[in-house]
Amino acid sequence: MKVTRAKCAGACYGVQRALNMALDTASEGSRAVTLGPLIHNPQVVAQLAERGIRAVENPNQAVEGSVIIRSHGVTPQVRREIEARGLPVVDATCPHVARAQKAAAKLARECGRVVVVGEAGHPEVEGLVAYAREAGGEVHVAGRAVDVPASLSGKVGVVVQTTQTREAFEEVLAALRDRGVECVVKDTVCLATRERQESAADLAREVDAMIVIGGRNSSNT
Repeated sequence: MKVTRAKCAGACYGVQRALNMALDTASEGSRAVTLGPLIHNPQVVAQLAERGIRAVENPNQAVEGSVIIRSHGVTPQVRREIEARGLPVVDATCPHVARAQKAAAKLARECGRVVVVGEAGHPEVEGLVAYAREAGGEVHVAGRAVDVPASLSGKVGVVVQTTQTREAFEEVLAALRDRGVECVVKDTVCLATRERQESAADLAREVDAMIVIGGRNSSNT
């Protein structure tokens, strides 16, 4: 059987950076937990647990050692909870996600209303929503055009989950503009994600079957 690997594949910069930071923490002999799985990959999460880095669901479960903020980032409220416990923080938030968080807050201050293009309930999206709301914005999450509230009008800020497809992003934008909404757009789609999506599509045109390796709960997968 002939096996061809996609031109762009594997962990992106943000995920690899988070893994390196977690492993550095473990190599120092420090006890540590991650808020949620560091990345959505069960094999990697199991390997980290073997190194003494376990995942917890909320800051109250972190009783000693360092708290690692995963690549998806956290809400401002969760960050304050961690700091209030007085535990060391290892911030492994992907720089692209951090940029999207700042963009969401800025759009909320400038426009008053924000549409986050992304998967409702995803940790990164929850963070974007929280940053925009803390900045005083009215926030809506839209994964597709059908999710855009009919009541939106006037000036609206638009920010996007870094791992969203450009097609979904442009579909939501088109739906807003078709309704006469003035969109102030911050394009925060990650280039590395886009490269992997395009590589998968390109390779799929040339082969008989595709295998996508990754966690089933991963937006990237």
